[in-house]
Amino acid sequence: MTVSPTERFKGSALGPTLSVLSRPEIRRAEVIGHDERFDTLDGFVNGRGDSGDAPADVVITAYCRERYPIRRAIFLGTYQVLGRVGRDMLAERLIHPRRAWEVLEDGASFDYGPGRGVVGVKRGSWLYQSDDDDFGTVHPEVKHAGHLLVGPEEDEVTATDWARRSAVWSTALGALPPLLALLALGAFVAAPHPGQAPDGLSGFLIGTEVTLLVSGAALVWTMRRKRWFLRACVQTARTLGLEFEAAVVLLGHTASERFPGMPLWRAAQSVPDPGSPRRPDEAALQDSLHRALTQRMTRLEHDLHRTHRREKVAEGITLGAFALVLVVNIFLLLGPHLVALEVTVIWIPVLVSAIHGFDLRRRTAERVAAMRELHDRLRFAQQGLFAAGPNPGPERDALLRMVCAAAAQYGQRELKLALASEASVPI
Repeated sequence: MTVSPTERFKGSALGPTLSVLSRPEIRRAEVIGHDERFDTLDGFVNGRGDSGDAPADVVITAYCRERYPIRRAIFLGTYQVLGRVGRDMLAERLIHPRRAWEVLEDGASFDYGPGRGVVGVKRGSWLYQSDDDDFGTVHPEVKHAGHLLVGPEEDEVTATDWARRSAVWSTALGALPPLLALLALGAFVAAPHPGQAPDGLSGFLIGTEVTLLVSGAALVWTMRRKRWFLRACVQTARTLGLEFEAAVVLLGHTASERFPGMPLWRAAQSVPDPGSPRRPDEAALQDSLHRALTQRMTRLEHDLHRTHRREKVAEGITLGAFALVLVVNIFLLLGPHLVALEVTVIWIPVLVSAIHGFDLRRRTAERVAAMRELHDRLRFAQQGLFAAGPNPGPERDALLRMVCAAAAQYGQRELKLALASEASVPI
């Protein structure tokens, strides 16, 4: 059940709902040995040590040297443990979609829960939510250093099929540079005489080229401002979490519809209790997981096949660009009357097309490698889980954890690739 943010936040107005991503960063973490009080940027917060009724909290040391405690379950959902010695850990902060609300007035306060403390919240801070019942505050001095704003409205981020929209218009942008080169070459051939103003067909082609160039630049600006690629990858990570929530539940964790990535990572990094009783709906969960594995592997195979087709198309476009460059050079050899500026205008789009093609194939290769790795892991898990029928036990739990880890890691790779990739202007 989702908790309302106003149940713990008092005394100030909040802005509209924002969709933000936590930025990746390697941090130090330590399991708290005893109850301890921490002086955070917003005030004192109490951390819970080892006790018989609940796991100890984990204290995080952030990049600004601030230390603050978080619950163990939240830590396992928001950090990937890279190394551990005793209570000390090195962990990478995961890229997770979160909800945030800006605090609009001074005098607000936030209650971290029974025994944890109440802190003051400054104007400009964020009240954020990263799990169904996990809320916190982010100081205004560090909120943009640790988070990336995706969109002003969460519904705007989730309501559109950003993956399809990005794929369609990215393909259009990739085809634009050679089209501009063809228009420029056609305008040059149709020009009456060198040095005269273009008219008729030549003027029409040049006008069309300018219109397409400006439209392409406007499209790139829109894609960057709206963060199309990033939103598409956020949807991919969310979809994976929802698809494999049956594995999460089979491992004894609670699934989340709004924040499916958190329990996915939590299930991948937690060791199941061997003495936990079987669920009455375990057979239905097994069936749901089997369908999810089969459907996801089918989609991955389809995506890989489609990617190979696109590579062949890209290879054809590359050959076409090569032929166009060759034609331009022949004109240079046979037509000494050519104006250098006009030749440059013709040749530059072809060069840009080659650069775009190289960058696109590099990113495609990275995605193909990630898809193949996910497909192979899911196929191995499916064979182990269902080849001889459901078999509850340590081996099954290990395979379920592998499913959760594979899906969670694939989502992270997509998000990291999106953070490193931006649309560029088709010159």
